Amino acid sequence: MDSEYNLERYLNISNYLERLEQRKQLIQKELYQRTLATHLTYDELSIHVQAPRIDSLVSDCLEACGLIDRRIIRWCFRQKCFNQFLSSLPVIERESLIQGLGNRSLNDRALDEIREIETAVAFRYGYEPPEAPIELKDDLFLDIGLLAEVL
Repeated sequence: MDSEYNLERYLNISNYLERLEQRKQLIQKELYQRTLATHLTYDELSIHVQAPRIDSLVSDCLEACGLIDRRIIRWCFRQKCFNQFLSSLPVIERESLIQGLGNRSLNDRALDEIREIETAVAFRYGYEPPEAPIELKDDLFLDIGLLAEVL
């Protein structure tokens, strides 16, 4: 996953949460906008009337809304953790990071914090934690040993 994408998404978490809420409302509206009228169905043997199964429609809607709710909960946790990181930064660094003008070391610190948050989310909600980045040393034999461990 691209690291700049992660940083940008974390800087715009509130917008992402709004889009998730809008998607949830759209799913609920679609349920009420569906037609529940019967219709003719043709198959190989005959023509017959078929009605939509209301229980499956409601079940699908509830399941989709539940999935979005769980995603919202995870992203609210991420937002809380990232806001704590932002509040720990000096004002100048915080504003430069939010505006996308941070220097390389500041961006690296933010990406390290994002990796820690993603690891915490993985352990908290039972997902596979992200792999730690491999840092190569200047020693050839140590680098080969690290690569061998990965493979």
